[in-house]
Amino acid sequence: MMRLRASRPRFWVLIVPLILCLTFFTSVANGHLINPQHGSLNVTEDGAYLVISIPASAFRDIDRNLDEAISIAEFNQSRGAILRAVNREVHLSAETNSLVLEGVMFSPEISHEDQNNVTHVVVMGRFSLPETAPATRLQINLFGQGANENFFKILITRGSIETSIKLTPEEPSVALTGLDPR
Repeated sequence: MMRLRASRPRFWVLIVPLILCLTFFTSVANGHLINPQHGSLNVTEDGAYLVISIPASAFRDIDRNLDEAISIAEFNQSRGAILRAVNREVHLSAETNSLVLEGVMFSPEISHEDQNNVTHVVVMGRFSLPETAPATRLQINLFGQGANENFFKILITRGSIETSIKLTPEEPSVALTGLDPR
């Protein structure tokens, strides 16, 4: 008997090459995958794809030894807490619904000074958009503790339309206007 499965080939076609590239460049260059506190949101017909670099200090509960630095061991031991924080604090709204980031993947960004310290966490995922409601608002409440970790600069694209936004603790959300390609 043949089994039919619902699949999301478009999602995997986009994400798998991205993961392979990120893995390759991480091991070869040991450089930053994305600038700190920067990101992109690519809005398509069926979803919105987010990549963002979040300061490690935004995940307040993962510094287990309270030394104000996140080690690789602390990062690995706290993957569940990081995922819960992302699910709780990163949202896209469509009309009255708050959409949660799905298929979340994340990786540590390592300090250039101390190869054992994580400075940022690069988070990738997808918001499923309902067919009847466009995305209307992006909200991120994971700001770092450092003086220069209290903002996000995000490039939002839909087709050929691009806009840049800045989120701060005082204004952690922004309306997504002017992105309708019609």
